[in-house]
Amino acid sequence: MNQYCKRLIEVDLPIKKISEHSRRDQNVKKGHLHTLHVWWATRPLAACRAVILASLLPDPADPQCPEEFRKKAIKVIKQVRGGNLENPLVLRKALLDFIADFSAWEMSNHQVFLSIARELVQAAHIALSGEKDSRPLVVDPFSGIGSIPFEALRVGADAFASDLNPVAVTLLKTALEYLPAYGTRLADAVRKWGDWVRERAAEELKEFYPQEPDGSIPLAYTWARTIRCEGPGCGAEVPLVGLLWLYRKEKNLVALRYHGNKKTKQVEFEIFKPHKETELQAPIVRRFAATCPICGYTTPYKRVREQLKAKGGGTRDIPLPNVKTKNRTV
Repeated sequence: MNQYCKRLIEVDLPIKKISEHSRRDQNVKKGHLHTLHVWWATRPLAACRAVILASLLPDPADPQCPEEFRKKAIKVIKQVRGGNLENPLVLRKALLDFIADFSAWEMSNHQVFLSIARELVQAAHIALSGEKDSRPLVVDPFSGIGSIPFEALRVGADAFASDLNPVAVTLLKTALEYLPAYGTRLADAVRKWGDWVRERAAEELKEFYPQEPDGSIPLAYTWARTIRCEGPGCGAEVPLVGLLWLYRKEKNLVALRYHGNKKTKQVEFEIFKPHKETELQAPIVRRFAATCPICGYTTPYKRVREQLKAKGGGTRDIPLPNVKTKNRTV
């Protein structure tokens, strides 16, 4: 009966370095798996890559480690690590350091590091299983966007991935099957047919999104429920607007500003860019009560509720302006 040989992950792992690379990994904006599609709980590729390698490679300092693997590991790791690699503890440290360095994003496609990782994985598989014509299999039954199987393929293993979510399955097939098979041809096809869909949609929907005088095209419209102000002699139509922010980033604030037109009894809106949050007006609706911008009377929430109930919700489009950024409208 063969004695069990511990894997590297069972004896040690350079957690600190891997964590540092994982934090940086999440901020990569181009060429990263997580930029393919927004997905919750996306696992950092850096951590997945490190854990997979450490799970597939045996600990060279374990008494049950095959000598065949030790010899191959010494030969391969010499390309990037020095020292007395004949010492199993030194070899273990060299392998762990390699795993930590390989978890960095900039090293993930480095040809030397890729070659070393794949040679080590295959050497471990042959030494532990005795199968020279196959590769190790990594199975992830709930893969999500596919970080684990994606990294398994990177280091030279086979991967089996599945998920219950059909969106996740589509992403898995794209990342694990279509991209490796078709490469840039797939990207060209996506651009081509994406443009086709955009042009067809623009033609069919143009009557709902008429072009503005400056050439911009609105992408969305805002609406609000309305009530009649119950202030003495007023009766203005009051839009129930509680949120005035349109865009709220530290250096780019965009909001709505309203004012009441006493002649028309209408509440008019405009776009402005406040320099600070205190420049915003109080919302028209607060705690379900509505304050009229024309006369200042506050209709209590019970009457607001009764009015809305009487007219089936009180929905009506109100003329809120479009927010324009560059030559697009949002």
